[in-house]
Amino acid sequence: MIYLGIYKLLNYLNMVVVYTDGACKGNPGPGGWGYLILEDNTQNIIREDCGGLPHTTNQEMELTAVYECLKNLSGEDITIFSDSNNYVVKGINEWLSGWARNGWKNSKRQTIANVALWKLVYGRVLLNRVRCVYVKAHNGDKYNEMADALANKGVPQ
Repeated sequence: MIYLGIYKLLNYLNMVVVYTDGACKGNPGPGGWGYLILEDNTQNIIREDCGGLPHTTNQEMELTAVYECLKNLSGEDITIFSDSNNYVVKGINEWLSGWARNGWKNSKRQTIANVALWKLVYGRVLLNRVRCVYVKAHNGDKYNEMADALANKGVPQ
């Protein structure tokens, strides 16, 4: 599988590998987030966590998973695997620095959604070297499936 090859390469380069995911039962509705951090040069999970909110959105939970993970890391080369391509991956890889530079406004000059959370993520990104990689959801990637299970576990009942 291509993701396993990427994972091995990233660990060879001594990068911290993270998988994150968010879930929401209704949008908005009760939602959860989850992440796992993999040990350098192995496939061992060294940390995982999950949580949730009774009234939230899927985007907020996807982003919360990233923040909750990043707040436990400092001064690292981090690769985050996420199935949220059009929000988390593009947000961090392409849009984040521009949003910060432009007063947290999008191209339509409107304040971005979840601005307070994006500011927290930005603060953590500045302390690390972070890149995001898109992984297709529910496509057999073992760690993405585990992050998904954690996110669903975090949804308040």
